[in-house]
Amino acid sequence: MSINNLKNQIRNKDIKPLYLFYGPEEYLKKYYINSIEEIIIDKNLQTLNKVMLDDKVDVSQIIDNCDTLPVFSERKLVLVKNSGFFKGGGKKEETEKLVDYLKDVPPFTCLIFYEEDIDKRLRIYKTVNK
Repeated sequence: MSINNLKNQIRNKDIKPLYLFYGPEEYLKKYYINSIEEIIIDKNLQTLNKVMLDDKVDVSQIIDNCDTLPVFSERKLVLVKNSGFFKGGGKKEETEKLVDYLKDVPPFTCLIFYEEDIDKRLRIYKTVNK
């Protein structure tokens, strides 16, 4: 997705269920993630509808958090930071399970992967980039 498409989605409040932010521009990644968060999560319900997962996460944690319904809200945010899945880290069967799941993320969830660098040759990247 291009930066212009992302800007249009934010402007139109048309937030998709899946995003991948990567690269060296920390400020821009945080800015757009915060913009998405402001649209889909009420500040008073942030602790109930925002889940942050770090590099020690496994696929079942991601899927369980995405499949859990939001509380008193239409949407929830699941933010996965430096998962390693986009650099070829993780077990192959776990990564394949995640790839299959990413094809159909629930519409009430906004799943954001926040990565430093990625390998664009990987199947998981190609799935997210569709």
